[in-house]
Amino acid sequence: MSDNITSKVIGRLKKDKIVFYYEDDVIGEARVDLTKMDLKSGFQLRNQDIYSVTGRPRKPLDTHYAHNCDMGWC
Repeated sequence: MSDNITSKVIGRLKKDKIVFYYEDDVIGEARVDLTKMDLKSGFQLRNQDIYSVTGRPRKPLDTHYAHNCDMGWC
């Protein structure tokens, strides 16, 4: 029996490869040619890292699940 976990797999760029994670475990990798990588306008690849150059501020992270509720809980 097998489960389709595709939507739960995360890929992270690490140097010249994409490392695939399922939960906290490395489950594989794929080598990539960074010279052929296309990024949307507002993003750049520099020294094998991806940068946002749009100047837009990052969205703040909610510090707890009950953000803006009376007494800190809902």
